[in-house]
Amino acid sequence: MSQPTELAQSILEELAYFDIFDFPLTPIELWRYSRIEGAAIADIYQSLGSDPWLADRIGERHGFWHLAGRSEIVESRLRRYRESEAKYQKALTYIKRLSHFPFIRMIGVCNSLAYSNSRREADIDLFIVTQPGWIWTSRMYATSYLRLLRQRPYDRRSTVDAICPSFYITEDNLNLASLRRGQPDIYLAHWVWQLMPLYDSGDTYRKFISANGWTRTIFPNAYHSQPTETRRVANGTPAQRIKTLIESGHKNALGRRWEKWNERFQRRVLPRQLKDLANVDSRVMLSDQILKFHENDRRDEYQRRWVDSVSALR
Repeated sequence: MSQPTELAQSILEELAYFDIFDFPLTPIELWRYSRIEGAAIADIYQSLGSDPWLADRIGERHGFWHLAGRSEIVESRLRRYRESEAKYQKALTYIKRLSHFPFIRMIGVCNSLAYSNSRREADIDLFIVTQPGWIWTSRMYATSYLRLLRQRPYDRRSTVDAICPSFYITEDNLNLASLRRGQPDIYLAHWVWQLMPLYDSGDTYRKFISANGWTRTIFPNAYHSQPTETRRVANGTPAQRIKTLIESGHKNALGRRWEKWNERFQRRVLPRQLKDLANVDSRVMLSDQILKFHENDRRDEYQRRWVDSVSALR
């Protein structure tokens, strides 16, 4: 029996990971998430086409590569891409509006929608970066607005296309390494690179990627996500200039008391299950630098399924 090369193992590991989400990969995507530093795209193509160890373990359809016997996920990827496009258009509408709220510096689409693999019944998850010292005020404005328009998941009969900004961090706390669960936290490393920044002011997204350099030890070839022009929220509009003036009006003793009041109020009205989980681990976190509300954090499950799948395939 032939022994696998490091590159062949890397290809199989990535196909096994994305298979959990019914998502086949192109050769370019396999190169992006290759764990072999210095690997070229041509090396990926060569391994896919001629590596004898991979031949019995993978398959290809319409230019997408998948684990052997899983060709049906190609149609799933194409269908979810179409369904995700409508979600992106709604996300863009609300992100444009949220970008006008004080102290918000970046808004990204995250989780499955970030890479256009969202299920039709799923909500729209947002990741928000705020100016330091104003995270609770930023969340109060954003969630109040979405609740007023009945766009929050708990304000609707269905969570389909609900807007869910459940993860906030401040500009001085961009490194997510402290949130890792295990080594490597394969899901979080993918999450960082899949994040799609639709609104980005002050070069915040580049700073975020730079702050999370630890992901480069896992994916040395990874490159930034870049939204198309039709998915990008413009900076420098009159509304953005008004936003700057509003922020200036907050920066006084009264504004600081307003931030503290927002914190006390939001902690008080937080659902009991979130209060019980707060700061126990990295699922639910509450501080002046991070607000994370992921009580159903499935990273451990995904890590286990990935490890089991890779072991079985070897």
